[in-house]
Amino acid sequence: MFHSIYGTEGFQGFCLPYERRDDVRSLIGDRAEYLVHTFCSVDRLSVDNDLGSEPGGHGFRSRPELPGGIRPIDVSDQSIWFDFITLTLADWLEQVEGASTSTNTQFEWHRKGDAWGYRRGAYAKMAEIVGAEIPEAIDLWRSVYSREHPRSRHISQPVTPPMCDAARHARLGLEQPAPRYP
Repeated sequence: MFHSIYGTEGFQGFCLPYERRDDVRSLIGDRAEYLVHTFCSVDRLSVDNDLGSEPGGHGFRSRPELPGGIRPIDVSDQSIWFDFITLTLADWLEQVEGASTSTNTQFEWHRKGDAWGYRRGAYAKMAEIVGAEIPEAIDLWRSVYSREHPRSRHISQPVTPPMCDAARHARLGLEQPAPRYP
C-alpha cells in the first residue's frame, strides 16, 4: 500500500516528501519503511544488474536526480534484498496487463502491448529468484506472461526512460552500465 509513497523512478504522481519518513515509519514500522524508501529512491537498472550477485554482496544505487545524487543503497541483508525483489516483482505483475492496454509516451510505449517488454529479462530473473523460495511466484509470473499477445513477445525495454527534466539532466554525461537481463 505504501510502496510508491515517495514517488519512484517510473511514478512521479502523488509523492510524500522524504522529510515525512518518520511519519511513514511510525505507521508501517522501520523495516517496511526501509523497503518503501528503497523502492522509491532506487535506480532500477542497478537493481536489475544486481540480480546475479552472491548473497551478502548485494547493493543498489540511488537515482541520480535525487538530493545527494548517486549513492549506494545497502541491501546486503539477504532478507531485505529478497523482500525487495519480491515487492518489485509483485508490483509489476499486478500492473503489466493493464499497462499493456494503452500507450504511454513517457515510458516510450508507443503501441499497445509495448509495456510487456519493460524490464522483461529482469522480471523473468526475479520470478526465478523468488520462485525458488515461493513456488507460487514463478507460477504467477508464467500465468501473467502467458496472456501476452504474440506480437509483443519480441519487445525488450531493459531501462526506464527518464520521467522528468530533472532525471534527464541528472543522467547527462553519466555512463550507464549495460543491462545484464535485457
